Amino acid sequence: MSNLSVQVSNFKRQLNRIRDDQKHEIIIESTNIIVRELKKLSSTLSSQLQFLNAISFINRRYENSPSHSEIFDNNSDYNAYVGMLSFKEELSSKLELVISKFETFRKDWEALEYKVQQQESYTDARDMLSSLISTLSDNNSEHWNKWLAIIDAEIKIEDEFLEKQKYNPSQLVNYNEFHSKSSSFKNKLKEREKTQELAQDIQRLANELADIKANFDLSDFPKEVERFFKSVDSRYETATLEHLTPEVLKWMTEHNYLKNFKIERK
Repeated sequence: MSNLSVQVSNFKRQLNRIRDDQKHEIIIESTNIIVRELKKLSSTLSSQLQFLNAISFINRRYENSPSHSEIFDNNSDYNAYVGMLSFKEELSSKLELVISKFETFRKDWEALEYKVQQQESYTDARDMLSSLISTLSDNNSEHWNKWLAIIDAEIKIEDEFLEKQKYNPSQLVNYNEFHSKSSSFKNKLKEREKTQELAQDIQRLANELADIKANFDLSDFPKEVERFFKSVDSRYETATLEHLTPEVLKWMTEHNYLKNFKIERK
């Protein structure tokens, strides 16, 4: 074989390798696009299904409560009853359609492999799944926010009343516990992944906060009494008999607080 023939043969082999490499790159890239898109949707769907479990817990928790209707009534996609959560007809049909679209996509994948990326069977399945996830997300978020609004109303306490507990000796333990649990409650609300376990934790903390709130002394005790307690509890101020005004003494006598204090000379 002449040198020219050898060179031509080598060139053809190199050209074929280049073509094969290019084809492989197209296959890899097309496949990766499908994988990336479906992996992202799969992860989001998984999160929304976990979120749905949290909503199911809320449904069971409030099924015998008047608040149940505030959370679940007037919803076009979910049925909430007897502790169960189910999809209404429109959402069920959408789910069945998604399953059907993915079955068609699977068959096309077996026949066309990476080329299915350009087929309607893939784009329809992908877009239908995305639409279903969006519907789940909207419904889950709506119920979650309504539930949180109910909880917030149950544990809400005006700052001025809460602050008074801090300077009320009989309420100091309750105040510190309320403050600690309130911080935990707020941190739970910030968690991104909504799960049944998270909903249970939030509900438990809300119940505990509501119990503490019920034990608070929310009477608006006199300003001089408040000032007396602040001076007693202050790290930077020493309470003197000047703070023990007739009004303070009367209030402490009526509320049986005299035994909680003793007098010491400076």
